[in-house]
Amino acid sequence: GKGKSAADPASYRPVCILPALSKILETVVKTDFEIHLAKTEALPNTQFGFRRGRSTTTALATAHAKWLKAKQRGKVVGVLGFDLSAAFDTVDQLQLLPKLKKLGIEGMQLEWFKSYLSGGSQRVVWNGAESDFLNVKYGVRQGSILGPILYLVLVADVTSCVGIGDEENSSYADDFFLWAVGDSLEEVGLLLETKADAFSKYAGGNGLVLNAAKTQFMIGGKAKKKDTSAFTIRVGGVELHPSDEIEFLGVKFDSDFTTAPHNAYV
Repeated sequence: GKGKSAADPASYRPVCILPALSKILETVVKTDFEIHLAKTEALPNTQFGFRRGRSTTTALATAHAKWLKAKQRGKVVGVLGFDLSAAFDTVDQLQLLPKLKKLGIEGMQLEWFKSYLSGGSQRVVWNGAESDFLNVKYGVRQGSILGPILYLVLVADVTSCVGIGDEENSSYADDFFLWAVGDSLEEVGLLLETKADAFSKYAGGNGLVLNAAKTQFMIGGKAKKKDTSAFTIRVGGVELHPSDEIEFLGVKFDSDFTTAPHNAYV
């Protein structure tokens, strides 16, 4: 991984060696699958990435507009940004099957996906030495055509399971942001803790690892800095103090929801 120690085994992730014929077949399946998902409106409007017309720019503009709207209404806005550790590698493959069925994938189509997800194996080759093969039970295949869309299917029910509406969250691949809007710091803090606890349980139940130590937290809107300086919330057993800025999809925002920190950075 970028910026990680080459001596640390945790810095490495498996890459699948997939034949060209497999990628052609996956492309055909992906095209039909995306048509089905679009017709049934199976994926939430707040889910961006790996979808036509839902780029990082769209995700940023949509979330930013909602933050500004709440600020203009004179509300306190609390934003949480979650870090999911190696999300694409920790997906429980068997959990995908019932979610595919809920989206209307049944019969032969469901059996095909079951066959596609199972039977994978991996090994390590280092300086001519080869390890034994190990069955792969977790993760979507790195470098595959279907991997990203299957990850989106896994987390498509996050808003309903966590109990947050379209006006309160945004996700891009494995980056997930949620926020709360209220009339006071205390109200917003309680809402954020409740939502964060629900999201943490959801992540764990879906084979995703939430890195609470890397969670971002910022208070914006009408809240004054002197009031927020001593304010804290607890997320995953970790006490969080609000920072002066938050980074969403590579863009830094301050508590006024301007991009001044990002402009200074670049």
